[in-house]
Amino acid sequence: MSAVFDLHCDTLTAFMTPGRCLDTLNDPQSAFALCRLPQGQSWAQCCAIFVPDGLPEGDVFPFFHTHVESFRRQGARFADRARICRTAGEAEAAWERDKAALFLTVENGAVLGRDLGRAEELARAGVVMVTLTWNGENAIGSGSQTDHGLTAFGREAVRELIRWGIVLDVSHLNDRGFWDLMEETDGPVAASHSNARAMCPHQRNLTDRQAREIARRGGLVGLNYYSPFLRSDGRAAEFEDVYRHAAHFLELGLEHCLALGSDFDGADLPACLDGCEKVPELGRYLEEKLGRDTAEKVLWKNAWDFFARKIQKWIERREGILVALEHLEFLEEYREDNRIEAKRAQGGLPRSLWETYSAFANTLGGVILLGVAEDKGDGSLYSVPLFDPEELVEEFWSMVRDRSVVSVNLLREEDVQILKNGRNEVVAIFVPRAPAKDRPVYIGQDPYTGAYYRRGEGDYRCSRREVEAMLQDREALSKQ
Repeated sequence: MSAVFDLHCDTLTAFMTPGRCLDTLNDPQSAFALCRLPQGQSWAQCCAIFVPDGLPEGDVFPFFHTHVESFRRQGARFADRARICRTAGEAEAAWERDKAALFLTVENGAVLGRDLGRAEELARAGVVMVTLTWNGENAIGSGSQTDHGLTAFGREAVRELIRWGIVLDVSHLNDRGFWDLMEETDGPVAASHSNARAMCPHQRNLTDRQAREIARRGGLVGLNYYSPFLRSDGRAAEFEDVYRHAAHFLELGLEHCLALGSDFDGADLPACLDGCEKVPELGRYLEEKLGRDTAEKVLWKNAWDFFARKIQKWIERREGILVALEHLEFLEEYREDNRIEAKRAQGGLPRSLWETYSAFANTLGGVILLGVAEDKGDGSLYSVPLFDPEELVEEFWSMVRDRSVVSVNLLREEDVQILKNGRNEVVAIFVPRAPAKDRPVYIGQDPYTGAYYRRGEGDYRCSRREVEAMLQDREALSKQ
């Protein structure tokens, strides 16, 4: 067996277990540990930051950042044997140097809280996949122990995660939430660590219909090693049980979608699979049962191909979100949305500019186009003459640096540009999402009345609760 690509382990957060060390990725007590990997074995491992249900909302994002830093620290400490990766290309480079490839994921969409802007922060932190729920409920939806579907916020969150190139993981999501998600997106999804309900009637497992839908979309299903998800008689699972689930999925048409999702360090696994060094033996068993070509697809090739085809395209798209706005040759093809705001500004800087500045800074960032109007018919954008663009820019810089106007200046000189569109000039103001230490960004003197957020193509005043949540995040960061 030449390689393994495992879609899920909880090793990063395993140090919360008594007696475990902080360097969980190389702890001999960890089921997945760099020191336990078989010699000569190419290995790619998705390492999840597990966010427990019930964690106080103000503690969630600091918890996430703590484990991001742990992941990076361990990646640096063990750089001689592992490399942190975001793409299949980076994983290939790791394998060429006999290193394990480590991908960062998150288990439980509670990490978003109720803040869509955190999707961007996850992407920038290197997160490639998010399990939307754990077993209970969060702001996105409901897990397998509850029966509600996606929330209104959850539907928005799904779209935002997709926009930032983050794979949606449906493991733990209940049946109603699964089909709500299928209505919300027609793209591929993963079930990183789930088995076949027809083989073991557990709610955490996938129905045949769900499995076929994932296959139809070109997604992934990772086989989980946890005995209660493999068999229902209370006995410890064996290799044969993993094979039975694999064979069933293959009968359903998942030949190009089936993978491994061990759940190392997230569950009490059977003795035959309670450590990463035992997976090669599982590989040999599957090869005997399924044949070498099919076994290799399950062990690593399907996951590799998914990351190579899907994630690379999403990353390219993600990095091009704002780059595409840096020229205005095709201005008429744009529409106002949650990242683009058009203002005529023919009478000077409009007051609403500052509401948009606050909204973009508190949400996802975006670009404000001065000297641009919106067609009332189809909503397309077109430029209008500005009397003196240079004077507008000068006035803008004077005001954005004035703390009585806005709480913080987030911009660099290159973030404000005068661009050409035909015979007209357009002032483009690129507003980044504010770091948590600066949020809420507000106009005037009072954050409770001057903070805005962006939804669709509109700017809306933040509620008192939303402002307090941002202030709590700021305070939590200041204590780190």
